Amino acid sequence: MWFGSTPTISDAGIVLHEYVHAYNDINSTSAAGIVTLTHIDTSADEGMAYAIQYTYTHLEILNSLKENLEQQFADQSAGDPSCDNIRTAVQSIWPSSWALLTDSGVEYLASNAWVSAFPLLGAVFSAHSNQSRTIGPNDYQSLSNHLGVLPDCDSMANLLNGLPVMQACCIEVSCEESGTDSGRVYSGLTNAYSLFRN
Repeated sequence: MWFGSTPTISDAGIVLHEYVHAYNDINSTSAAGIVTLTHIDTSADEGMAYAIQYTYTHLEILNSLKENLEQQFADQSAGDPSCDNIRTAVQSIWPSSWALLTDSGVEYLASNAWVSAFPLLGAVFSAHSNQSRTIGPNDYQSLSNHLGVLPDCDSMANLLNGLPVMQACCIEVSCEESGTDSGRVYSGLTNAYSLFRN
């Protein structure tokens, strides 16, 4: 945790995570500052917070891949870039960055924080206090519905596929789950995550 020190770029996902909680708190409180219990869904709140954190990390990874591909192409002064190395990097990073979002395995308790922070309200939330959830499509859909944030696989694929190095090496990334085209690198996104497709 970065509190008490200067945040670094790697802390940005954590900051965004906490920002979602703050945003949801503000939007679930009446003008008089009274918590409106009908608007609180701690499970959705925590899911959205983790969804934004993992989305940010995912975008950092893909941006780093893009920058590295551009640099490798720029560094090639004697001809063609090393397409084998580039293909290996893309084959490793493209599907694993999507797996970070879909198979993170992050589990969180639905409302333990409320139960321990507000014992008098504990009875209200006790039915959910020990239920753990894994980040899933519903969390990303809530993030999209409430904050308008959602990874767009097709846009990211178009961006990477438009890089000169990808074209020179005949490498294409695809948002399809899998396929047989040896020139394509597939995302591994299942139908459950079709919301990442435009």
